[in-house]
Amino acid sequence: MTKLAERLRELRLERNMSVRELAKALNVSAIAVSRWENNKRIPNADNICHISEYFKVSADYLLGIKDFQLPFGYIITKIFFLVNYLIMFL
Repeated sequence: MTKLAERLRELRLERNMSVRELAKALNVSAIAVSRWENNKRIPNADNICHISEYFKVSADYLLGIKDFQLPFGYIITKIFFLVNYLIMFL
């Protein structure tokens, strides 16, 4: 099983989602998600982007290039809002 298949299934199960629920959220068929998770097919670039956005992980994480989940931009955004929040109350 590829890292993509493993991580997709792992992310879905962590959120207690069915294959059908994930398919609906990504606007693809349940068969497509099942094939991705069972390493029968590989999602195209657009679907990889949708998956990473939906789960708030980087495409590098999904593909097994990086071993941490949060994308850099997501972390920076959270830090930015935290700093602005602190400035407002100091």
